Amino acid sequence: MILDVHVHVLGGKSSFPASLPGLGPEFDLGPEALVRQYLDPQGIDQAVLLPLDTHHSHAHGRFIRQEDALAAAHAFPGRFIVFASVDVTACDRADRLRRLVDTGCRGLGEVKYSDMHDPRQYDLYAVCATHGLPVLGHVDPDLTRLEQALKDFPTVNFIAHGVEFWANMSKDAAGTEAYPKGQVAPDNPVEALLSGYGNLYADVSANSGYNALTRDPEYGSVFVRRFARKLLYGTDWPCLRVQRLPPERFGEDGRHLSLLRRLLKNTEDLDQVLGGNLLRLLPN
Repeated sequence: MILDVHVHVLGGKSSFPASLPGLGPEFDLGPEALVRQYLDPQGIDQAVLLPLDTHHSHAHGRFIRQEDALAAAHAFPGRFIVFASVDVTACDRADRLRRLVDTGCRGLGEVKYSDMHDPRQYDLYAVCATHGLPVLGHVDPDLTRLEQALKDFPTVNFIAHGVEFWANMSKDAAGTEAYPKGQVAPDNPVEALLSGYGNLYADVSANSGYNALTRDPEYGSVFVRRFARKLLYGTDWPCLRVQRLPPERFGEDGRHLSLLRRLLKNTEDLDQVLGGNLLRLLPN
């Protein structure tokens, strides 16, 4: 079973400029397009649908809200696992998350940037601990704050994502470049956190995860085998790999899936990264 832990869908009037390739208002990037253009052609059984319904929504105006994500799950039975998006600035944030759990949400995310370590976010992590919800977050560059959350909530499973996390792969250039190139120094901060905390996982989505695993092919091969029980397949559809012209859409291009199949020759390890690890993290 193949599960993508990181997808979004877009709807309504686009807030992205028409000049931005592949994300302008002329593109259909709703749930039907996700199934038709990516999930079915690539053989993906289910995807975690991450809405954005927070004070960051103004910057991502076309990302669908929570109620639309739940409606998409009903429209395509068995294809979507919906996570909860809760505004950390809301006074009733904990109650909002509890209500979303009652409607069928099975995780919290995508938690964006500084919200990941906002003290108010701890109210939501406490709810996650009670209900067994994993948290998928775009990590702040300062990994000490992620480490503090891992210590404070040892029963909550955190799934790290984003440029700021994967750029810390090398201890000698931690976080100074968005997409570092060249050889990876061993015993780096990412390794240390993944090996040191049983409740930390990482998704390999977008260009950040892909770059981390390919910048040093020899190291990448060793890394994915070592952490085959801590990594999760994801793409960040419908985002684009803009380093190529014309841009390629993650997921549809098959790059993440092909990479993992190439690096993981052990079938059991591959099965865990492609879906088994996520299934273990989800509440019943």
